[in-house]
Amino acid sequence: PTNSSGLPAGYYTAGAIVTLTATPNTGYAFSSWNGSSPADLSSNTANPTTLTMNSATENVTANFVVNNTSVAINTVPSGLLVVIDGAPPEAAPVSESWQVGSNHTIAVSSPQGSNGTRYTFTGWSDAGAISHSVTASTSTPSYTASFSTSYLLTTAASPSGDGSVGILTASPTGDGYYPTAAQVTISASANPGFSFSGWTGTTTSSANPLTFTMNSPVSETGTFGQALIATSVAVSGYPSPDYVGVAHPATVTVEVENGNLLSTYSGSATITTGDNAAVINSTPVTI
Repeated sequence: PTNSSGLPAGYYTAGAIVTLTATPNTGYAFSSWNGSSPADLSSNTANPTTLTMNSATENVTANFVVNNTSVAINTVPSGLLVVIDGAPPEAAPVSESWQVGSNHTIAVSSPQGSNGTRYTFTGWSDAGAISHSVTASTSTPSYTASFSTSYLLTTAASPSGDGSVGILTASPTGDGYYPTAAQVTISASANPGFSFSGWTGTTTSSANPLTFTMNSPVSETGTFGQALIATSVAVSGYPSPDYVGVAHPATVTVEVENGNLLSTYSGSATITTGDNAAVINSTPVTI
């Protein structure tokens, strides 16, 4: 009550017990009570509290403090850059202390990343735009910006004049980037007079076409060499090279397609189709 019965507002009979309630505005919290007669307050920290009217004049003050709440700004994956209230970008997670009810701007840039890894913004946990305003509240202790991850594929041919490399799986974004776990196939095509030797780079392989999974940036180089033709096969210890599929000590002369003698190979040659083919270092060559 604002007064004892029959008395003007603010007046109470001696010994009356009055209940006091402090109501903070948004962004503030009750802290304590101060009174001209502290002993007349039942508690200087409880809210509500009671005051016993033992003095002719009782003056009581309710004290308030700023009500801050802790807010975390996160990214998935962690460590990407966020901008809070226009300040310079910071790597997430970022911890803030905001006054309840205050407004703030949170934002990210997209895409982010470097060295062949790209992070593209997909959304905030509160469904806000890439840059938007939020109101500090104890019921929302964090905000998270999510990103998708993609990786860059680079290819080359070596020597560049001996052949070419084709990408059979198109990049969804058209710029060489593929989402995590995408299956990608590339192929090598030799120019006339040359043959494909193999792949070097992220993956070393002789498979052609080559298929791999994009779990990191990938760089592949298709290597090429001059095509060789065996012009003669001399097999020691056998009357003729007709022992198909058998390894023999042999001397095999090979030449490049333009007819210039390249080298003579001495060692084990496996005759595969009679006297017009051999295997040199596991590479079939044909007369």
